Amino acid sequence: MATPVFVQTADFDLLIRMGVALAIGALIGLERERHRDRRTVLAGIRTYPLVALSGVVFAFLGTHLESPLYVVLGAFAFAGFSLMLYRVRHSLGIHGITSPVAFFTTYLVGSLIGLGFLLEGVIAGVAVAILLFTRQTLHRLAEVMTQEEMAGALQFIVIAFILFPLIADNPLDPWGIINPKWVLLIVIFVSGVSFASFLVMRTLGTNKGLPVSGLLGGLVNSEATTASLANLVTEKPHLMRQAVVGIALANSTMLIRNLLIAGFVDPSFRFLTLMAPPLVLMAVVQTAAAVMRHAQIKDEGEAIRVKNPFAVGPAVRFALLFVGFQIIIFGLTHIPRTGEASVLIAAVGGLVSSAAVVASTGTLAAGGQVSLKIAVATAVLATIVSTLNKLIVTKAIEGRLVPHLLRLALFPALLGIVTLVAVLVWM
Repeated sequence: MATPVFVQTADFDLLIRMGVALAIGALIGLERERHRDRRTVLAGIRTYPLVALSGVVFAFLGTHLESPLYVVLGAFAFAGFSLMLYRVRHSLGIHGITSPVAFFTTYLVGSLIGLGFLLEGVIAGVAVAILLFTRQTLHRLAEVMTQEEMAGALQFIVIAFILFPLIADNPLDPWGIINPKWVLLIVIFVSGVSFASFLVMRTLGTNKGLPVSGLLGGLVNSEATTASLANLVTEKPHLMRQAVVGIALANSTMLIRNLLIAGFVDPSFRFLTLMAPPLVLMAVVQTAAAVMRHAQIKDEGEAIRVKNPFAVGPAVRFALLFVGFQIIIFGLTHIPRTGEASVLIAAVGGLVSSAAVVASTGTLAAGGQVSLKIAVATAVLATIVSTLNKLIVTKAIEGRLVPHLLRLALFPALLGIVTLVAVLVWM
Protein backbone atom coordinates (compact mmCIF):
# COMPACT_ATOMS: atom_id res chain seq x y z
CA MET A 1 0.00 0.00 0.00
CA ALA A 2 1.33 3.45 -0.91
CA THR A 3 2.50 5.69 1.88
CA PRO A 4 0.35 8.82 2.32
CA VAL A 5 1.84 11.90 0.71
CA PHE A 6 1.87 13.96 3.91
CA VAL A 7 4.00 11.31 5.64
CA GLN A 8 6.43 11.14 2.73
CA THR A 9 6.98 14.89 2.61
CA ALA A 10 6.89 15.70 6.35
CA ASP A 11 9.99 17.63 7.42
CA PHE A 12 10.29 16.84 11.12
CA ASP A 13 13.35 19.07 11.47
CA LEU A 14 11.27 22.00 10.24
CA LEU A 15 8.48 21.07 12.64
CA ILE A 16 10.94 21.08 15.54
CA ARG A 17 12.21 24.52 14.53
CA MET A 18 8.67 25.82 14.30
CA GLY A 19 7.87 24.46 17.75
CA VAL A 20 10.99 26.01 19.27
CA ALA A 21 10.23 29.36 17.63
CA LEU A 22 6.66 29.27 18.95
CA ALA A 23 7.95 28.54 22.47
CA ILE A 24 10.51 31.38 22.37
CA GLY A 25 7.91 33.77 20.95
CA ALA A 26 5.46 32.73 23.66
CA LEU A 27 8.11 33.39 26.33
CA ILE A 28 8.68 36.92 25.03
CA GLY A 29 4.95 37.52 24.57
CA LEU A 30 4.21 36.28 28.06
CA GLU A 31 6.60 38.86 29.47
CA ARG A 32 4.85 41.59 27.47
CA GLU A 33 1.48 40.43 28.83
CA ARG A 34 2.65 41.14 32.38
CA HIS A 35 2.02 44.85 31.78
CA ARG A 36 -1.63 44.45 30.76
CA ASP A 37 -2.89 45.66 34.14
CA ARG A 38 -0.88 48.89 33.81
CA ARG A 39 -1.30 49.83 30.14
CA THR A 40 -2.71 48.69 26.84
CA VAL A 41 -0.82 45.74 25.36
CA LEU A 42 -1.02 45.71 21.58
CA ALA A 43 1.20 42.66 21.07
CA GLY A 44 1.42 39.84 23.58
CA ILE A 45 1.16 36.11 24.12
CA ARG A 46 -0.41 35.42 20.73
CA THR A 47 1.37 37.95 18.54
CA TYR A 48 5.00 37.26 19.41
CA PRO A 49 4.82 33.48 18.72
CA LEU A 50 3.34 34.30 15.31
CA VAL A 51 6.19 36.71 14.61
CA ALA A 52 8.82 34.10 15.56
CA LEU A 53 7.02 31.48 13.46
CA SER A 54 7.02 33.88 10.50
CA GLY A 55 10.79 34.15 10.82
CA VAL A 56 11.11 30.37 10.55
CA VAL A 57 8.81 30.26 7.50
CA PHE A 58 10.67 33.04 5.65
CA ALA A 59 14.03 31.39 6.46
CA PHE A 60 12.74 28.00 5.25
CA LEU A 61 11.48 29.50 2.00
CA GLY A 62 14.79 31.23 1.43
CA THR A 63 16.75 28.02 2.06
CA HIS A 64 14.37 25.80 0.07
CA LEU A 65 14.27 28.15 -2.91
CA GLU A 66 17.97 29.05 -2.56
CA SER A 67 17.31 32.76 -2.25
CA PRO A 68 18.21 34.87 0.81
CA LEU A 69 15.84 37.56 -0.41
CA TYR A 70 12.94 35.91 1.43
CA VAL A 71 14.56 36.54 4.82
CA VAL A 72 15.32 40.13 3.76
CA LEU A 73 11.76 40.57 2.50
CA GLY A 74 10.42 39.33 5.84
CA ALA A 75 12.78 41.68 7.68
CA PHE A 76 11.45 44.66 5.74
CA ALA A 77 7.86 43.55 6.38
CA PHE A 78 8.30 43.18 10.12
CA ALA A 79 10.36 46.36 10.34
CA GLY A 80 7.28 48.04 8.88
CA PHE A 81 5.02 46.32 11.40
CA SER A 82 7.35 47.43 14.21
CA LEU A 83 7.18 51.04 12.99
CA MET A 84 3.41 50.80 12.83
CA LEU A 85 3.32 49.38 16.36
CA TYR A 86 5.41 52.33 17.55
CA ARG A 87 3.10 54.87 15.92
CA VAL A 88 -0.05 53.26 17.38
CA ARG A 89 1.50 53.12 20.87
CA HIS A 90 2.59 56.74 20.57
CA SER A 91 -0.93 57.81 19.54
CA LEU A 92 -2.25 56.08 22.68
CA GLY A 93 0.18 58.00 24.87
CA ILE A 94 2.49 55.02 25.42
CA HIS A 95 6.10 56.08 24.97
CA GLY A 96 9.24 54.02 24.53
CA ILE A 97 10.54 51.83 21.72
CA THR A 98 11.31 48.64 23.64
CA SER A 99 8.20 46.74 22.48
CA PRO A 100 8.60 47.64 18.77
CA VAL A 101 12.30 46.67 18.88
CA ALA A 102 11.46 43.41 20.70
CA PHE A 103 8.80 42.77 18.03
CA PHE A 104 11.37 43.02 15.20
CA THR A 105 14.02 41.12 17.20
CA THR A 106 11.57 38.25 17.66
CA TYR A 107 11.36 37.93 13.88
CA LEU A 108 15.16 37.83 13.67
CA VAL A 109 15.27 35.15 16.37
CA GLY A 110 12.75 33.09 14.39
CA SER A 111 14.89 33.53 11.27
CA LEU A 112 17.97 32.27 13.12
CA ILE A 113 16.09 29.18 14.24
CA GLY A 114 14.68 28.66 10.74
CA LEU A 115 18.18 28.84 9.22
CA GLY A 116 19.33 26.03 11.49
CA PHE A 117 21.06 28.09 14.20
CA LEU A 118 18.87 26.49 16.84
CA LEU A 119 21.08 27.01 19.89
CA GLU A 120 22.00 30.56 18.90
CA GLY A 121 18.35 31.41 18.31
CA VAL A 122 17.26 29.99 21.65
CA ILE A 123 20.02 31.87 23.49
CA ALA A 124 19.11 35.11 21.72
CA GLY A 125 15.40 34.63 22.47
CA VAL A 126 15.97 33.85 26.14
CA ALA A 127 18.31 36.87 26.37
CA VAL A 128 15.54 39.09 24.96
CA ALA A 129 13.05 37.72 27.49
CA ILE A 130 15.50 38.25 30.36
CA LEU A 131 16.24 41.83 29.30
CA LEU A 132 12.53 42.59 29.13
CA PHE A 133 11.76 40.86 32.42
CA THR A 134 14.56 42.63 34.33
CA ARG A 135 13.65 46.08 33.03
CA GLN A 136 13.03 47.66 36.44
CA THR A 137 16.09 46.03 38.00
CA LEU A 138 18.33 47.22 35.17
CA HIS A 139 16.94 50.75 35.39
CA ARG A 140 17.59 50.84 39.15
CA LEU A 141 21.09 49.46 38.62
CA ALA A 142 21.82 52.12 35.99
CA GLU A 143 20.60 54.85 38.35
CA VAL A 144 22.83 53.83 41.26
CA MET A 145 25.99 52.87 39.32
CA THR A 146 28.85 55.30 39.66
CA GLN A 147 31.22 56.28 36.86
CA GLU A 148 33.86 53.93 38.28
CA GLU A 149 31.40 51.02 38.33
CA MET A 150 30.33 51.79 34.77
CA ALA A 151 33.97 51.78 33.67
CA GLY A 152 34.45 48.41 35.40
CA ALA A 153 31.35 47.03 33.67
CA LEU A 154 32.65 48.18 30.28
CA GLN A 155 36.04 46.58 30.99
CA PHE A 156 34.30 43.33 31.91
CA ILE A 157 32.19 43.40 28.71
CA VAL A 158 35.23 44.11 26.53
CA ILE A 159 37.21 41.25 28.11
CA ALA A 160 34.35 38.71 28.16
CA PHE A 161 32.63 39.37 24.84
CA ILE A 162 35.27 40.96 22.60
CA LEU A 163 38.78 40.07 23.75
CA PHE A 164 38.13 36.50 24.94
CA PRO A 165 36.59 35.22 21.65
CA LEU A 166 39.39 36.85 19.61
CA ILE A 167 42.35 35.38 21.52
CA ALA A 168 43.65 32.08 20.18
CA ASP A 169 43.73 29.09 22.50
CA ASN A 170 47.52 28.67 22.19
CA PRO A 171 50.13 28.73 24.99
CA LEU A 172 52.80 31.44 24.88
CA ASP A 173 55.56 29.13 26.11
CA PRO A 174 56.83 25.80 24.71
CA TRP A 175 55.74 23.92 27.86
CA GLY A 176 52.08 24.94 27.57
CA ILE A 177 51.97 26.64 30.99
CA ILE A 178 50.86 30.18 30.15
CA ASN A 179 47.73 30.24 27.99
CA PRO A 180 46.26 33.77 27.60
CA LYS A 181 42.79 32.40 26.90
CA TRP A 182 42.73 30.47 30.19
CA VAL A 183 44.08 33.51 32.08
CA LEU A 184 41.27 35.64 30.65
CA LEU A 185 38.76 32.93 31.50
CA ILE A 186 39.90 33.09 35.14
CA VAL A 187 39.55 36.90 35.11
CA ILE A 188 36.03 36.57 33.67
CA PHE A 189 35.02 33.95 36.21
CA VAL A 190 36.35 35.84 39.24
CA SER A 191 34.66 39.06 38.09
CA GLY A 192 31.48 37.11 37.36
CA VAL A 193 31.45 35.56 40.83
CA SER A 194 32.00 39.02 42.34
CA PHE A 195 29.03 40.43 40.45
CA ALA A 196 26.88 37.38 41.26
CA SER A 197 27.76 37.83 44.93
CA PHE A 198 26.77 41.49 44.64
CA LEU A 199 23.36 40.53 43.22
CA VAL A 200 22.80 37.77 45.80
CA MET A 201 23.68 40.14 48.63
CA ARG A 202 21.33 42.76 47.26
CA THR A 203 18.57 40.14 47.25
CA LEU A 204 19.28 38.20 50.47
CA GLY A 205 21.37 40.64 52.50
CA THR A 206 24.90 40.11 53.76
CA ASN A 207 24.04 37.49 56.36
CA LYS A 208 22.70 35.03 53.77
CA GLY A 209 24.12 36.44 50.54
CA LEU A 210 27.82 35.73 51.09
CA PRO A 211 27.34 32.14 52.33
CA VAL A 212 25.08 31.40 49.34
CA SER A 213 27.67 32.90 46.97
CA GLY A 214 30.33 30.63 48.46
CA LEU A 215 28.08 27.60 48.36
CA LEU A 216 27.35 28.01 44.65
CA GLY A 217 30.78 29.30 43.59
CA GLY A 218 32.56 26.32 45.13
CA LEU A 219 30.87 24.02 42.64
CA VAL A 220 32.81 25.71 39.83
CA ASN A 221 36.06 27.04 41.32
CA SER A 222 36.54 27.36 45.06
CA GLU A 223 39.83 29.28 44.73
CA ALA A 224 38.27 31.93 42.49
CA THR A 225 35.28 32.17 44.83
CA THR A 226 37.65 32.62 47.76
CA ALA A 227 39.45 35.39 45.88
CA SER A 228 36.17 37.18 45.15
CA LEU A 229 35.03 37.08 48.77
CA ALA A 230 38.47 38.14 50.00
CA ASN A 231 38.40 41.12 47.64
CA LEU A 232 35.04 42.12 49.12
CA VAL A 233 36.46 42.02 52.65
CA THR A 234 39.32 44.28 51.53
CA GLU A 235 36.69 46.88 50.71
CA LYS A 236 34.29 46.12 53.57
CA PRO A 237 36.18 44.67 56.54
CA HIS A 238 33.04 44.38 58.69
CA LEU A 239 31.80 41.60 56.35
CA MET A 240 34.72 39.38 57.38
CA ARG A 241 32.67 36.85 59.36
CA GLN A 242 30.16 36.37 56.54
CA ALA A 243 33.00 35.99 54.03
CA VAL A 244 34.71 33.37 56.22
CA VAL A 245 31.50 31.32 56.24
CA GLY A 246 31.20 31.72 52.46
CA ILE A 247 34.78 30.54 51.89
CA ALA A 248 34.27 27.52 54.18
CA LEU A 249 31.09 26.56 52.34
CA ALA A 250 32.86 27.02 48.99
CA ASN A 251 35.44 24.49 50.13
CA SER A 252 32.72 22.10 51.31
CA THR A 253 31.00 22.12 47.91
CA MET A 254 34.42 21.67 46.28
CA LEU A 255 34.84 18.44 48.26
CA ILE A 256 31.46 17.15 47.10
CA ARG A 257 32.18 18.19 43.51
CA ASN A 258 35.43 16.19 43.53
CA LEU A 259 33.54 13.12 44.69
CA LEU A 260 31.11 13.52 41.80
CA ILE A 261 34.06 13.76 39.40
CA ALA A 262 35.57 10.62 40.94
CA GLY A 263 32.36 8.72 40.28
CA PHE A 264 32.22 9.96 36.70
CA VAL A 265 35.79 9.02 35.66
CA ASP A 266 35.63 5.52 37.15
CA PRO A 267 32.32 3.76 36.37
CA SER A 268 33.24 0.92 38.76
CA PHE A 269 32.94 3.45 41.64
CA ARG A 270 35.94 1.88 43.41
CA PHE A 271 37.82 5.16 43.15
CA LEU A 272 34.81 7.05 44.53
CA THR A 273 34.23 4.56 47.33
CA LEU A 274 37.78 4.87 48.64
CA MET A 275 37.88 8.65 48.30
CA ALA A 276 34.53 9.11 50.05
CA PRO A 277 35.51 8.55 53.73
CA PRO A 278 38.09 11.36 54.04
CA LEU A 279 36.29 13.80 51.74
CA VAL A 280 32.80 13.28 53.17
CA LEU A 281 34.15 13.58 56.72
CA MET A 282 35.95 16.80 55.79
CA ALA A 283 32.84 18.22 54.14
CA VAL A 284 30.60 17.36 57.09
CA VAL A 285 32.98 18.85 59.67
CA GLN A 286 33.65 22.00 57.67
CA THR A 287 29.97 22.56 56.84
CA ALA A 288 28.96 22.03 60.48
CA ALA A 289 31.62 24.50 61.66
CA ALA A 290 30.51 27.05 59.03
CA VAL A 291 26.84 26.68 60.01
CA MET A 292 27.66 27.10 63.70
CA ARG A 293 29.72 30.20 62.97
CA HIS A 294 26.97 31.59 60.74
CA ALA A 295 24.43 31.16 63.55
CA GLN A 296 26.53 33.47 65.72
CA ILE A 297 26.50 36.29 63.16
CA LYS A 298 24.00 39.02 63.77
CA ASP A 299 22.23 40.20 60.64
CA GLU A 300 22.94 43.92 60.48
CA GLY A 301 20.41 44.47 57.69
CA GLU A 302 22.84 46.81 55.97
CA ALA A 303 22.08 48.14 52.52
CA ILE A 304 24.96 46.78 50.49
CA ARG A 305 27.06 49.22 48.55
CA VAL A 306 29.97 47.46 46.93
CA LYS A 307 32.50 49.85 45.46
CA ASN A 308 32.81 48.13 42.10
CA PRO A 309 31.09 44.77 41.60
CA PHE A 310 32.64 44.47 38.10
CA ALA A 311 36.21 45.14 39.31
CA VAL A 312 38.67 43.53 36.90
CA GLY A 313 41.88 44.49 38.74
CA PRO A 314 41.47 42.03 41.66
CA ALA A 315 40.52 39.30 39.19
CA VAL A 316 43.70 39.96 37.18
CA ARG A 317 45.81 39.71 40.34
CA PHE A 318 44.25 36.34 41.16
CA ALA A 319 44.84 35.15 37.58
CA LEU A 320 48.54 36.05 37.90
CA LEU A 321 48.65 34.17 41.22
CA PHE A 322 47.06 31.20 39.44
CA VAL A 323 49.71 31.29 36.70
CA GLY A 324 52.43 31.48 39.35
CA PHE A 325 51.06 28.31 40.98
CA GLN A 326 51.04 26.62 37.58
CA ILE A 327 54.72 27.38 37.02
CA ILE A 328 55.64 26.07 40.49
CA ILE A 329 53.62 22.89 39.98
CA PHE A 330 55.15 22.35 36.54
CA GLY A 331 58.61 22.52 38.07
CA LEU A 332 57.75 20.11 40.89
CA THR A 333 56.04 17.55 38.68
CA HIS A 334 58.83 17.55 36.08
CA ILE A 335 61.66 16.80 38.47
CA PRO A 336 62.94 13.38 37.29
CA ARG A 337 61.24 10.65 39.28
CA THR A 338 60.51 7.02 38.67
CA GLY A 339 57.50 4.82 39.13
CA GLU A 340 54.33 5.89 40.89
CA ALA A 341 56.12 8.59 42.89
CA SER A 342 55.81 10.77 39.77
CA VAL A 343 52.02 10.43 40.03
CA LEU A 344 51.92 11.09 43.76
CA ILE A 345 53.80 14.39 43.39
CA ALA A 346 50.91 15.58 41.20
CA ALA A 347 48.97 16.17 44.44
CA VAL A 348 50.51 19.66 44.50
CA GLY A 349 48.22 20.31 41.54
CA GLY A 350 45.58 21.02 44.17
CA LEU A 351 47.13 24.49 44.37
CA VAL A 352 45.58 25.18 40.97
CA SER A 353 42.78 22.68 40.39
CA SER A 354 42.06 19.67 42.58
CA ALA A 355 39.28 18.73 40.15
CA ALA A 356 41.83 18.25 37.35
CA VAL A 357 44.01 16.06 39.58
CA VAL A 358 41.01 13.92 40.64
CA ALA A 359 39.89 13.52 37.02
CA SER A 360 43.34 12.59 35.69
CA THR A 361 44.34 10.20 38.49
CA GLY A 362 40.91 8.55 38.47
CA THR A 363 41.16 8.00 34.72
CA LEU A 364 44.65 6.48 35.12
CA ALA A 365 43.41 4.15 37.87
CA ALA A 366 40.36 3.09 35.85
CA GLY A 367 42.63 2.29 32.89
CA GLY A 368 45.11 0.33 35.00
CA GLN A 369 48.03 2.69 34.33
CA VAL A 370 48.50 3.36 38.05
CA SER A 371 47.52 1.49 41.17
CA LEU A 372 44.23 2.39 42.83
CA LYS A 373 46.02 3.08 46.13
CA ILE A 374 48.35 5.68 44.56
CA ALA A 375 45.46 7.27 42.66
CA VAL A 376 43.32 7.62 45.79
CA ALA A 377 46.23 9.02 47.80
CA THR A 378 47.07 11.55 45.08
CA ALA A 379 43.47 12.70 44.59
CA VAL A 380 42.70 13.07 48.29
CA LEU A 381 46.00 14.85 48.99
CA ALA A 382 45.32 17.24 46.09
CA THR A 383 41.93 18.00 47.60
CA ILE A 384 43.50 18.62 51.00
CA VAL A 385 46.10 20.87 49.35
CA SER A 386 43.23 22.78 47.73
CA THR A 387 41.62 23.18 51.16
CA LEU A 388 44.82 24.62 52.62
CA ASN A 389 45.32 26.72 49.50
CA LYS A 390 42.42 28.93 50.65
CA LEU A 391 44.82 30.21 53.34
CA ILE A 392 47.43 31.11 50.70
CA VAL A 393 44.88 32.87 48.49
CA THR A 394 43.43 34.88 51.37
CA LYS A 395 46.92 35.74 52.66
CA ALA A 396 47.80 37.13 49.24
CA ILE A 397 44.60 39.22 48.97
CA GLU A 398 43.34 39.96 52.49
CA GLY A 399 45.61 38.69 55.27
CA ARG A 400 43.13 39.54 58.03
CA LEU A 401 41.02 36.57 56.93
CA VAL A 402 43.73 34.00 57.63
CA PRO A 403 43.36 33.73 61.46
CA HIS A 404 39.60 33.24 61.07
CA LEU A 405 40.07 30.51 58.45
CA LEU A 406 42.83 28.60 60.21
CA ARG A 407 40.59 26.38 62.35
CA LEU A 408 38.02 25.99 59.59
CA ALA A 409 40.74 24.73 57.22
CA LEU A 410 43.40 23.04 59.37
CA PHE A 411 41.17 20.72 61.41
CA PRO A 412 39.29 19.25 58.40
CA ALA A 413 42.63 18.89 56.56
CA LEU A 414 44.22 16.97 59.45
CA LEU A 415 41.08 14.86 59.76
CA GLY A 416 41.26 14.09 56.05
CA ILE A 417 44.91 13.03 56.28
CA VAL A 418 44.22 10.71 59.23
CA THR A 419 41.24 9.15 57.46
CA LEU A 420 43.25 8.77 54.23
CA VAL A 421 45.99 6.92 56.10
CA ALA A 422 43.35 4.62 57.63
CA VAL A 423 41.88 3.90 54.17
CA LEU A 424 45.32 3.18 52.68
CA VAL A 425 46.20 0.83 55.56
CA TRP A 426 42.86 -0.94 55.13
CA MET A 427 43.52 -1.37 51.39
